[in-house]
Amino acid sequence: TLVNGQFVPDLSDMGGLEGKLKIVPLARALAEQHPLAARIGKLKPESHDPTFALNTAFLSDGLLIEIGEGAALDRPIWIRHIFAGSEAAATFVRNLVMTGAGANATLFESFEGPEGIAYQVNSALELHVADRANLSFVRLQAEGEAALHLSTLLAAVGSGAEIAYSGLTTGASVSRQN
Repeated sequence: TLVNGQFVPDLSDMGGLEGKLKIVPLARALAEQHPLAARIGKLKPESHDPTFALNTAFLSDGLLIEIGEGAALDRPIWIRHIFAGSEAAATFVRNLVMTGAGANATLFESFEGPEGIAYQVNSALELHVADRANLSFVRLQAEGEAALHLSTLLAAVGSGAEIAYSGLTTGASVSRQN
């Protein structure tokens, strides 16, 4: 769970992660020079994208998720984004998901926030899906009606790999997914 763009351990269920699954908060991974942190930003939009550029300039936290080779996860991975507060603010979060060859997993990402607050969420998700891997990705954007929601999805898909995507958008005064 990320609240206002920051990982919150007390609201996250990180115990009992299935074998071959590793999840590391991005801020910690950058500070400790985690090997996967070097992959952040390797995928880029085909042309200049101001939304993605702002995310890159101001990103503060997010998650690095590594699904090992041949993993077949029984439970979905849920990245929950919550905006909490009583004043307008902007959050910038980046998540990186790496699947090993032949892995099979489901990723659920959700966004939520209060009504009546003009906040902004700028989220970027980088997916690296290795050869023969399958990733089901479900996304729910249910921001408050005054929110501005901007998001970018970038994916590198290996040979024989597949991403199955389903999305539902409700709420927000403006919502855009690139």
